[in-house]
Amino acid sequence: MTSGQESSLAVSVIVPAHNAASTIGATLQSLCSQSLRSWEAIVVDDGSTDETAVIGAAFAERDSRIRVVRQTRQGESGARNAGIALSRFSCLMFLDADDWVLPQCLERQIAVLNSSPDADVAVCGWVHVTPDGTQFGPGLSPAVTEPFPLLGRVNPFAVHACVLRRRVVDGVQLFDTSLRTCADWDFWQRVARTGARFATTPEVLACYRVRPGSASSHPRQLLRDGLQVIARAYGRDPRVVAPDPKYAGGLPVDQLPSARLGFVSWPAGLMLGRGEDARPLLDLVHEEHAADLDPNCVAGLLFTAVPVAAARPPAAWPALWQRLQRPIRLYLHALERQSGTAGLAQSAGRILEYLIRQQSTGAGQRLRASILKMARRAGPRPAVP
Repeated sequence: MTSGQESSLAVSVIVPAHNAASTIGATLQSLCSQSLRSWEAIVVDDGSTDETAVIGAAFAERDSRIRVVRQTRQGESGARNAGIALSRFSCLMFLDADDWVLPQCLERQIAVLNSSPDADVAVCGWVHVTPDGTQFGPGLSPAVTEPFPLLGRVNPFAVHACVLRRRVVDGVQLFDTSLRTCADWDFWQRVARTGARFATTPEVLACYRVRPGSASSHPRQLLRDGLQVIARAYGRDPRVVAPDPKYAGGLPVDQLPSARLGFVSWPAGLMLGRGEDARPLLDLVHEEHAADLDPNCVAGLLFTAVPVAAARPPAAWPALWQRLQRPIRLYLHALERQSGTAGLAQSAGRILEYLIRQQSTGAGQRLRASILKMARRAGPRPAVP
């Protein structure tokens, strides 16, 4: 499909927005710049007290494909659900009001769905972007042939890196408004439980804005919600109307403790990245003891999360390491004691130092692919580099 060519599918882009006046203009401009013409944007102003609705209305006046609706504050999930109810097209994308997509994003994603009628979700690559415009991983999204086991441990997708067929939503219900964070993870987990096929677009087409404190504003809440989402994967989920038979009962429950304890290192990395002691997070999973934590995964989560919280690229790791080495090691030793994984602190620390030394050679992209691979398979821990 050539640039600008119309598709047999069209996309409803849901844009939840709360006090996003400083960023929503760039978000909507990225949609107006799309090479695909067949889209609509539903901006749901979720109780903003700034100029969010005014800026959205100005875009709507210039482009009839944009609509703005206002509601009392219901949270991000409530805003997304309102947008879904108003959507008219056969495909959906969820684009937060502080992120944006590159000009060919919708065209490329729809091309994947057009060429693969059995695909339910198209997933593109995405990058973090710091306030000074520096871009860094994750990068390309690796192919995921069995997404449900993976989504039982981690959330590998930025929400706006995915375009899904509208029909899928009918079988999994809407976004969970009881979750303050991780609602997109919970949603994709339900989608994957149906046996939905996730097809990959081999390009980076989505941009995720990182700012100091933005990703790490509520790490404790992130952990609480994340643990709840993980637990749902290890049992039945009545919200999914027609699950894939092999996932109807959930993942093996004996793997739940390691999944819960393994996730802690992501919010821990966010806390460490903003200079806080991450050890108190372990109190939220004090009952979990799993002697099979993978030091590669632990180190990988810390390597990724710390610079995100600091809104700095991985190239800043040497300076971050000088400041954060002691609190990181204290966290690793506490995690080792709780998990009972012999030698975890030393092994994960060595791997983290190795990644820091190698960060300028593309180690971050290879690391992400490795983490996702290890997260979705069972087996012995891989060797420490």
